[in-house]
Amino acid sequence: MTFLRAGQEAPMSEGNGAPGGREFRLLAVPGSTARESQTARAARAVLERAGSARPGVRGTCLGPEALRLPAMEVDARASGALARRPAVRAVCAEVARADALVLATPVYQGSFSGALKNLLDHLPMGAFQGKPALVVSVAAKVQGAHGAVDHLQAVVRALGGWPVPTSVVCAGGDFPADGAPAPEVLRRVDTAIGELLGFRLAGRGPGQAPAPPAPAPAGAAPGPRWAGVVEGG
Repeated sequence: MTFLRAGQEAPMSEGNGAPGGREFRLLAVPGSTARESQTARAARAVLERAGSARPGVRGTCLGPEALRLPAMEVDARASGALARRPAVRAVCAEVARADALVLATPVYQGSFSGALKNLLDHLPMGAFQGKPALVVSVAAKVQGAHGAVDHLQAVVRALGGWPVPTSVVCAGGDFPADGAPAPEVLRRVDTAIGELLGFRLAGRGPGQAPAPPAPAPAGAAPGPRWAGVVEGG
């Protein structure tokens, strides 16, 4: 799989991947402006694993040109001019079509990339409403990647999305250009993909609140909760 411009799609498998026979659209947004990067390889690996895990998944991976938006202008946003710009419209259309999202970022100064934040700032309020999102963070050392995950998950919630409980935190060499990721990395990717696909295939659609958790049996240990469940959110 290669980088795709907004609007181009990469079919990943055929079949029935979503309720009612509709294909499941998974959008990956790598937060690096480099033509080729560890972050982009991680995002593509998630899409490929998702396509293998569930028939009917169709993945789109935005290329770095999608991140090359000018700084978000508040006056242009207020006047509506921002939403009419072709590059912004293209990105917003990809997000609107997606059933779920993979947001992958390098770690800069302890947080996610400014280019990715600028892209997210161009989206309308509620752009992720009802959509699950998997956050992938790539750092030189794993210890530095967790802050970026927390910050990016907060933005997902602000846009109305639902971060899945498992994030993929990895070091720069975990997705090599000339080899397969380590088995322990793939296990975490597969766990996160299961949560991502399970969230949507359980019947939660755009604009719908997540289903309430089933009561736990008496004496059972509490299971993982959906991150970011907010009263009235």
